[in-house]
Amino acid sequence: MLHLDKAIQINENVSNLLYIRGIIKAYLELYEEAIEDFSKAIDKAEDNVPEQFFYRGLIQSVLFNFNDAIGDFTIAANIKNDYYQAF
Repeated sequence: MLHLDKAIQINENVSNLLYIRGIIKAYLELYEEAIEDFSKAIDKAEDNVPEQFFYRGLIQSVLFNFNDAIGDFTIAANIKNDYYQAF
């Protein structure tokens, strides 16, 4: 993850790098840090990416933040109508 951190440091506006690091942090059970990365990825993305909202929602649900999770799942479904994972 050191290389990924360095790449983000060089170009912190790359949404995909933050999203990937968020997935890695979630896998490592660093849930709060994962949510931070997903939120930054969402803020920096040029377009709304349903997967970013979906994965942030998953981690919110792991932390029992169900209202936030439902909000993220709803956004993901609204961005892409056939995004069945959000349901």
